[in-house]
Amino acid sequence: MTPGAAAHCGLLALDVLEEEIGNKPVTCFPIETDHYGRTVATCEVAGRDLGDAMVRRGFAIAYLRYSSKYQEAEIEARKAKRGIWQGAFTEPERWRREHLP
Repeated sequence: MTPGAAAHCGLLALDVLEEEIGNKPVTCFPIETDHYGRTVATCEVAGRDLGDAMVRRGFAIAYLRYSSKYQEAEIEARKAKRGIWQGAFTEPERWRREHLP
């Protein structure tokens, strides 16, 4: 990412996720069902938490209203200005609210 330049963060995040997964199997552990009926889960590759990896690399954010699990990873990414923390961005939740039905 180039600081100050427009970026398609979702596509960049997909590239990072694909890099984290590689060709290894993903194992997910359901935690709960949200109010939309979706399964909330923690997913791992070779014992590495993919949520933590994505937040730590700056391509996901910690939703603190749901859990503080990734808070330290986000603080680390912010301080290091990794990924989305290199500049201003629209939070994914807000973007979805404004662009999706």
